[in-house]
Amino acid sequence: MTTTTTLFTPTAATPMSSHWRDFLALTKPGVVRLVVFTGLCGLLAAPGSINPILGFTAILCIALAAGGAWGMFALAGRLPQVGTDLDLSGLERELRVGALREQGGGEGGCLDRLQTRWPDRFQGCGGVPSACTERATLYGALGDWQDRELELRSRGFSVTELFQESEGGGFTLRPTPLEMPVRVALLLMDAGPGKSEEAMGRVVEAVRGAVAGEKGMAQEDLWWQDDSSYHSTLFHASTYDSPVKSVASGRAQVQAEFGVVQDLARTACPVDAALERLVLTKSGAVVAGWQVVVGAEPADMRSYLQGHLPLAPAGQKVRNRYILHTTIARLLRPPEHPQSLAAAIGGAGSSLCGLEVRFGRLALAEELDLLALGLGGRFKLHTAPLSASCAP
Repeated sequence: MTTTTTLFTPTAATPMSSHWRDFLALTKPGVVRLVVFTGLCGLLAAPGSINPILGFTAILCIALAAGGAWGMFALAGRLPQVGTDLDLSGLERELRVGALREQGGGEGGCLDRLQTRWPDRFQGCGGVPSACTERATLYGALGDWQDRELELRSRGFSVTELFQESEGGGFTLRPTPLEMPVRVALLLMDAGPGKSEEAMGRVVEAVRGAVAGEKGMAQEDLWWQDDSSYHSTLFHASTYDSPVKSVASGRAQVQAEFGVVQDLARTACPVDAALERLVLTKSGAVVAGWQVVVGAEPADMRSYLQGHLPLAPAGQKVRNRYILHTTIARLLRPPEHPQSLAAAIGGAGSSLCGLEVRFGRLALAEELDLLALGLGGRFKLHTAPLSASCAP
């Protein structure tokens, strides 16, 4: 199966002219008035008397110092620069971020709401009591980078290594053919009309809305996952940095690995999953974190694959055995206010808490290009339906 490479062409930002009112706004006149009023009250309440000229000079210096401090903060990049939106800066921006986190985009996700919604069906995430909390803790950790800077990378590769930026500001994928295909077992989300397609449409719309609400960001500043191949990575049989060679005739190893995937699919139930949260990770990926409502437990599937694929690399790319996640998009440019964007994406996820999708197939994917599944390169899929029956 081959997917096409999409060319993104971001529109160039239109320079905004400066006006004297912009410079005045940088001094925060409202805050300066409050500082001056406080100083004047202190001056009047102080015992004794003061020369009116000295008093006026003191108040003037207080006003100049306060206004100058705000201007210096702006020059240092702490507040928006001249000609930009001044309504979402400093304390106001922090209040917005805090409000969005209170909506559920920050700590805690919405696991408690999921358990309340499905008191009978929510089987402790596949019958493993610790799996629910393990996943919730992991998703929280993925979004816990706000005190650090974003590092836009994918599997250790930077944006400039993976994409070519044109003179017009657009991005084109740099296809990197692999001498030996990467082979990875996946849970494939159901494609075509149905609840999964509808749910993912709402997720993408919510993420696009969060991006549109951020100053200086465009939809073309993200690389969007192909909507026909939403998946959750389970286990790597061979990686680009630890390749497992085919044995005997060229396809023997691939066929053996797919046989293991087929055996697992025959004994595993389809996975009905509910959205717990949307996260912007430190590497710039927008990720949907799912909780299992009914169906096979990802940790059990990974254990089976590890036990039946003895040649697989010991260093797995997906290190947490409980995780069930889907990448929605990847940032191609660093946002001007990453914490605000992260909070907006988290808030969007909270509003969609409990949105259901189904992972109905297992697959062995052969990535012919580097990171082909995530970036729209060439890959082949060998699929098998999850055919066991699980009572809701």
